[in-house]
Amino acid sequence: MVARYVDAEGPPLGVVLNWNEDERRRTDRVRSQVRATVRGFDGVDGVPTKARAIDMSEHGAKLLLRRRFATGTRVSVDLECELPLRVHLGYDADSLVIDGPMHTHLVRIEARVVRCQRASDRLWNIGVEFASATPAHERHVVYSFVEHLRDGEAYSL
Repeated sequence: MVARYVDAEGPPLGVVLNWNEDERRRTDRVRSQVRATVRGFDGVDGVPTKARAIDMSEHGAKLLLRRRFATGTRVSVDLECELPLRVHLGYDADSLVIDGPMHTHLVRIEARVVRCQRASDRLWNIGVEFASATPAHERHVVYSFVEHLRDGEAYSL
């Protein structure tokens, strides 16, 4: 199932994800509190803005930040994905894997703003859809991170 946000000004881009807190959550999204930095691709928008990724899936994220981005803007999102260090013992495909201490992957993903909504206290909720132009190894880290969050393992910020 594809999980995407809907632009209020245009046609739906996929399955509608409701942002209301009281509604039951979908199984393909993960609640998270992940540090992020958002940059625009054009001119003045290139200034980095700190954000929090508060809802994620493999296809997009909901970010909370102090700056408004116009719908359709291309942005670069830097996510701090904290994953356990995996140690492989042996060379076989079914070798023993040990989860070690946590370490941080900094992942830069190209995205497009598909929704921008005013939140309380001078904050903005923006929905971004990850672009397929992002390198495969960067997308793989995000997929692994979302799976790690789904497993319910403890992680620190």
